[in-house]
Amino acid sequence: MIALNKKTDYGLIALCCLGSRSPEVVSANTIAKTYGMRSGLLMNVLKDLSRSGLIGSVRGSQGGYRLARPLEKINLAQLIEALQGPPRLVPCARENASGQPCDLAEQCPVSSPVRKVHLKLIDFFKNINLADLLDVEQAEIGLGRVKPQTR
Repeated sequence: MIALNKKTDYGLIALCCLGSRSPEVVSANTIAKTYGMRSGLLMNVLKDLSRSGLIGSVRGSQGGYRLARPLEKINLAQLIEALQGPPRLVPCARENASGQPCDLAEQCPVSSPVRKVHLKLIDFFKNINLADLLDVEQAEIGLGRVKPQTR
């Protein structure tokens, strides 16, 4: 079953923060303090996002991170793959290390339908861009840039 892990959760929050402040450079410390995140895990997430090309890093005393491209150009499949590896519906939905399907695929009565669902799921993730998914206004509230509305 597909579940977004803590790293992906942190990645979504970090990208939302960076998106709300784009094109500014934001330090990992600022993100961690603003959202109450564990800085060690956040640093690992930011490194993975940078390595995957979703964000860029800036060195120096005013360094930090910024989006490498707009949130509209980053999809959920890219984020999941950067932080969790390729999304999988079930372990047998992808080929093994030798490029072959699951050992039971020939006898399995659900192999073909599960693979079809898996491919639809991947397409679904590819069609969700982070601008649609993330609440940038909420990130701005967290950063003190927008006052929350009272009802």
